[in-house]
Amino acid sequence: MLFALVRCWAAGAVVHVVSGYVISHGLIDLLTTDERLDVFAWRLGLRHVPVVLTTVLSVLAGARTLPAERRTSRPLYLSASLVVPLAALGYGYAVAAQVSGIEGVLMPAVTLATGAVVGLSVDRLMDDTDAESPQAAPYF
Repeated sequence: MLFALVRCWAAGAVVHVVSGYVISHGLIDLLTTDERLDVFAWRLGLRHVPVVLTTVLSVLAGARTLPAERRTSRPLYLSASLVVPLAALGYGYAVAAQVSGIEGVLMPAVTLATGAVVGLSVDRLMDDTDAESPQAAPYF
């Protein structure tokens, strides 16, 4: 059981680091200017939405790596999925040189919650899709 969790955490960490690096250097560095960061909508789009995407991918990687026979245990499933994003959130709070008001405190938690809910929902939808047989009756 511990090996399965460690494997999930490793997969989630690798996806979190790689996707965070690609998004920050591929998108954010190209579009960020001082004028844009003064407007909340641009900050939301350049800082917080990419974090949601990174969280979704890391939650999905951790959840999909968990073996099928272990997925029925809710605490094990949530631990495999959410430890990496929670650790990243804690690390972000620990190394923050300056917190810019309520946005700097609240938005990381909001992005974590949003990304976790979306990632777990996508994982459950993928499970439902995998469970359906290819010979299922058509919808019409």
